[in-house]
Parts: sequence; C-alpha cells; structure tokens
Amino acid sequence: MQQANAALRNSEQQLGASVARLASLEALQHAALGQDQKQRSQWLSERGLSQAPRLGDVVQVEPGFERALEAVLGELLQAVVVEQAHQLDVQGLPGGVLVLVEGGQSALLAAGLEPDSLAAKVRGPSALSLWLNGIRVATDLAQARTIATQLPAHQSVVSLDGHWLACDWARLRGAGQGVDGVLARGREIAELKEKIDSARAVSEQLYEDIEARKSEAAGSNDQAAVPEASPSPSDIPTATPTPSPTPTPSATKSTATPTPSPT
Repeated sequence: MQQANAALRNSEQQLGASVARLASLEALQHAALGQDQKQRSQWLSERGLSQAPRLGDVVQVEPGFERALEAVLGELLQAVVVEQAHQLDVQGLPGGVLVLVEGGQSALLAAGLEPDSLAAKVRGPSALSLWLNGIRVATDLAQARTIATQLPAHQSVVSLDGHWLACDWARLRGAGQGVDGVLARGREIAELKEKIDSARAVSEQLYEDIEARKSEAAGSNDQAAVPEASPSPSDIPTATPTPSPTPTPSATKSTATPTPSPT
C-alpha cells in the first residue's frame, strides 16, 4: 500500500508540473499568434470565429525545417483559418492587417510540388503550396548564397537557420523575432497534451487500485472482528436414554402349583 501511495504522489506531481508547463507554453503561443489582441478577438467572436485556429496551429512541418518556414511566413502564421476567405464582412475591422486562409487542402497542388522546395516539407492549407513551392531549401547561409546566384527571378532559397535569399535580394534573420519558435512550441504543446492525458489515466488507475485495496482490507478486518458463534441449545446434541428392557414371561418369577395329595 505504501508503494502504491508513493507512486500516486509521484504521478500527481509530474502531472502538476506538466499542466503548469502547458499553461505557460499556451500563453506564449497565443501572444505569438496574435490571439491576445482583445479588439480583434472580439471582432472575430462577433462573426462566429472565436474558436477559429491560426495558421500556426494547423501547419505541420518536418522536423528541422521550422526556422526556415517561420522565416518565410513570419506574421502570416497569425492568419485565421476559415471556410471561405472572401465572404467575411469587414465592417468594424480593427486597425492592422487581417489575413484569412481557407483550410482546405488540394491534392492537385500536392502532386505538383517541387521535391526540393519548402512546400514539400509542409502540410497544411492549399495556400501554403502556392506560397512555398518556388522556395528552395539550403542547409546554411553559405549554400543559400551559392544557390541564389543560379535562381531565376521568380524563385528564392531559404536556409535551415532562417536566412532567405533570391538573385537580387536577401532577408537575413536575427534572433528574437516575434514568431521565433512558434512551430516547435506548437509541437511541444501537442506532445504535452498527450503526456497529460496519459498521466491522468495513470493517476486515476492508481487511485482506483488504492481504493480497492482499502475496501478489501476493511472487509477483512470486519470479518476478523466477529467472534465465533456459540451453538444454541437446540444445536447441542443430547443423549437419548436407553429404555429399560421389558421383562419377558420367561424371565418372570414363577409360582409353583401344589400337587394334590393322594387320598
């Protein structure tokens, strides 16, 4: 029982730490994706889009390509994913730029992706394929510079560490930009939610096992406390008296009949 209680305490401590970590990550993610902007959030809520995901919530990218994708998309990761991007009433829209992206994926676009493009490393709305298919991927800045000199004007190249170049321009990436880590953080949030669900299931099972043991122990103690029942008088066997034998005629003392005297 002591081992079970210790295991339950340890499981609950790990669960608490994971829940706290998740809350911290989600707060950072909401800020990075613009979900903490009260006026815009209110405006979206009035149009039934309060729960609409951001592009950064739904995009999936192969591990190692997160910084390259963040460098290219930048604040586009804050785009609101909707069913129809052209039908929304813009009356009363707060200041700033609002980007809407339709959430559907096109199999035709996916089939036409360049294998060495950034689009081939990403899964998400169809708009991503159009934005990213003309962008090559390089391992570092030096390789990106070499590739950029050979590209036509409509193509560009991005390095894994986030430097984006074309034949006649370059966008070099420093540390600490607003969307840094959005994609990696999103992956960690998803993994942490799965971990929390598993930890909750373990804690619940441990709790049920402990309660079952307590009930079993209580039942055993109650049974041991009941004294052995004394037999009732009717349960005590009694000896049946043996009846005295009835004397038979032969066993009865006989009386001699006197013989008449001769006359």
